[in-house]
Amino acid sequence: MGSNALDILNEANHDLVLATEVAGVLVPVVKGVVTDVKQMMDVNTITYTMAIKTGMQNLDDADAAFSDVINKVNAERAKAGLTPLQMPSTS
Repeated sequence: MGSNALDILNEANHDLVLATEVAGVLVPVVKGVVTDVKQMMDVNTITYTMAIKTGMQNLDDADAAFSDVINKVNAERAKAGLTPLQMPSTS
C-alpha cells in the first residue's frame, strides 16, 4: 500500500483519533497523542500496539458523541418499527 501506520503517525505528529462505525457514521472513541508504537509482524499480519495519552475531557466528548449517534439511530429504527440498539453499560 505504500504507507504503513508508523509513517502515517509520524506525518500526523502522533495526533490520533480512534473511531468506530455505527450505522455508517464514524463516532470518535478517543482522541489523544500516540506516545509509543510497537509493531509485530508475522507472515500474513501486522499488529500495532499503541500507547495513547488523552485527557478526561476527550473521553467525555467521545462518550457524548457515541450516545448521541446511538440515540439518533434508535429514533430512525423506531420509525421503521425495529428494536432499538442497546446503549453500552458504563460499568
